[in-house]
Amino acid sequence: MKQLGVVAVMLTIELLDVVVYTVSKAAMKKGMNDFVLVMYSNAFSACFLLPITLIFYRKRALPSLTCCIVAQLFLNGLLSCSVQTLRFLGIGYSSPTLASAMSDLIPAFTFMLAIVCSVIGATIVIIGFYAVIWGKGQEKAEKEYEVYTSASYSPVVPLLQNKKMEE
Repeated sequence: MKQLGVVAVMLTIELLDVVVYTVSKAAMKKGMNDFVLVMYSNAFSACFLLPITLIFYRKRALPSLTCCIVAQLFLNGLLSCSVQTLRFLGIGYSSPTLASAMSDLIPAFTFMLAIVCSVIGATIVIIGFYAVIWGKGQEKAEKEYEVYTSASYSPVVPLLQNKKMEE
């Protein structure tokens, strides 16, 4: 029964996405600005979510408001408004059907981006590893060059005797 509820919630969210895209396309055809539509969307969300949070989280103690939390809230708000603006701008140029189809592809794009980033990260690590090895090799070559050019080195004398001469 729980699985059926999860599927019902997922289908409801997809249905509401299509409704929002269709209504926003109709509003933009009538002349509404994209930025005004984003502002109305965020205002409606705040009016809907604020009472819910006050009801469900009223007995919990509030965490302290640090600069890190404020910066995260600001960044989250900036990114979400930017994504909404770009989404409504795209719907203005295309159709709500395309926007609905593209929203279903977000997990696939995320997966591909993760693969690309992991390949790039692995390449950077390998290049760094080889750079360290090359640097160590250069240091070793310089030390060997110093030993070969020093006055106490004689190619005829065995290694252990050369070591005794340096002491």
